[in-house]
Amino acid sequence: MTTQSDLLESSLQAVILHGEAFVTAFYERLFTRYPQTRAFFAATDMFEQRKKLQRSLSLIVEHLRSPDELADMLKELGERHVDYGVGPEHYPIVGAVLLETFADFLGSHWTQAHHDAWTKGYEAVSSLMLQGAQQQQ
Repeated sequence: MTTQSDLLESSLQAVILHGEAFVTAFYERLFTRYPQTRAFFAATDMFEQRKKLQRSLSLIVEHLRSPDELADMLKELGERHVDYGVGPEHYPIVGAVLLETFADFLGSHWTQAHHDAWTKGYEAVSSLMLQGAQQQQ
């Protein structure tokens, strides 16, 4: 039986094969659909940011089986996002764009099970990041 972790790992590995194209498409979609999010990256080297996003996704999936370590990492990430002006209302926007980008890149290999696994996973990630953000305020 395929687990949620298996679905997350396999789909992430599939998009990583596309290299930087996946994270580039994610940010293009985010900025096109939600231009207000550009402000979070005003002083950011986007080449480096794309590499950070790809590393972050990989780290999250790699640490699924180490929930305590992952929780601490995500809370710290949430704390840092407060400094960039990211609020709770931005997390659903990013999640929706991330799922759409996965769906585009995986095409017919993107199933309802993948969608459900990433939705559940993203909700867990967001929850932990928001806990960290609340500690920062």
